[in-house]
Amino acid sequence: MAVLGISHLTFIVRDVERTARLFVEGLGATEVYDSQGRNFSLSRE
Repeated sequence: MAVLGISHLTFIVRDVERTARLFVEGLGATEVYDSQGRNFSLSRE
């Protein structure tokens, strides 16, 4: 069985902005969604 894609990942972190910078600038990831402070999960976003 091969993995064809990933729908989403959830990370619970202390500093969201710093972590996002790490993924985008450090690891070359692309941010495709930002909840803009709206809480959609049981954990604080």
